[in-house]
Amino acid sequence: MNYAATFMTEAWFETEMRTVIQLKKEGLTRAEILEKLIEENTFQMRSVDSIKARFQLVYRRVNALDEELSNLFLQSHAYDMKAINLYTFLKIYRIPYEFFLEVIVPNSQINQQTFVRSDFYYFFEKKEVQSEIVMKWKESTKKRLISAMLQFFRESALINQEDKNTFKIVPLHMSSELKEYAEKNDRLLSLMATLK
Repeated sequence: MNYAATFMTEAWFETEMRTVIQLKKEGLTRAEILEKLIEENTFQMRSVDSIKARFQLVYRRVNALDEELSNLFLQSHAYDMKAINLYTFLKIYRIPYEFFLEVIVPNSQINQQTFVRSDFYYFFEKKEVQSEIVMKWKESTKKRLISAMLQFFRESALINQEDKNTFKIVPLHMSSELKEYAEKNDRLLSLMATLK
């Protein structure tokens, strides 16, 4: 997993994820799914290029799921869907993944269970030392990346914004079935399940 700023174009896409997972379960190939989405304008977008761009993002995240997680996404309650959707985002994008591991997980273990907006900037300063790619990113790029991460953390109910600069870490509500899967199969999902 390389450092990339491409996730700034991501969005929650829960409905699109559900659609693509279902079509994939029906046995359609990647090309067949895309063709069907274009023909039926399932994503309700104005142009074929827009459909293709969104499909690329969604399909990449859907591919981060094995068959069991795909089934859980389709059959579970809203909280599991939120957790699995966040999982796909963290699984394929290195910056959000590392922010989760290096800021959210440790801060969830301490009494305050919060982090502040400046933690994002300290995090990026550290990454600039570790990576020439990150070092070349403009401040405007970093702000958009922070915005994208915050959107996913909020949508998944992982954080609540307490004030302009403070974010409360909230344990994710996950079914016992998803927690059991996480414990047996996936370290990242297991960490998500055990946040305090």
